[in-house]
Amino acid sequence: MSDAIIGVIEFGSTARRDADQYSDKDIFAVVEDVDADVLDKLRGIVAMDYATTPTSVACYSASSFDQMIVHGSLFTWHLRLEGRILSDPDGAFTEAFANLAPYDAFAADLERFGEIYSDACDAYVASNILDTFEEHVLFVIARNVCMLLTARRGQPTFGRRTVIPSARELYPELPLSRSVAEELASGHLAYMRNTQTKVSLTDWIEPDRILREVGSLLDFAARVLQ
Repeated sequence: MSDAIIGVIEFGSTARRDADQYSDKDIFAVVEDVDADVLDKLRGIVAMDYATTPTSVACYSASSFDQMIVHGSLFTWHLRLEGRILSDPDGAFTEAFANLAPYDAFAADLERFGEIYSDACDAYVASNILDTFEEHVLFVIARNVCMLLTARRGQPTFGRRTVIPSARELYPELPLSRSVAEELASGHLAYMRNTQTKVSLTDWIEPDRILREVGSLLDFAARVLQ
């Protein structure tokens, strides 16, 4: 392994030991502050060393990681709570996680997801088609909003298959139906993994309903997280 690689963490479903046939091996690596070309080369080295693909490696510079720790990003809390340290020769992760700031960016993150939702709505109005990419985007919005909701209750959940059900357990009034959540998850996998998991035509859900429920989820979260 290159000396420029400071530490490596496995995260996501394989680290939690709840992977399914659609899961990949997600790796987070912190490296020395280098230029973009070197960063890409280091990503490839990490992918090879830990038997995954470069697209499954999140490679961050040391200065960027320091900022994530200072601001207590939710992703960094994900790494601390569910990650599995694979390499930390100098104790960088141990020290950083001991100083990880509390997460408090609920409003800012929710506003960002709301902006992405508005873009998805605009795309649908322009094309009158809700394709797998837009379903993927809407799933990411729903998943991340549910992460915020579980974090607010002190039970942060991150898994693709678990976060929405966990939010529903904590908030029985969650305005996102199981059928819409499953449709979005299918679209997400179809886009990300090129899978054929889409529901049958007899179970087709109108795009307007999907957009309406995701919008209602954002409004619900705005009330809960204020």
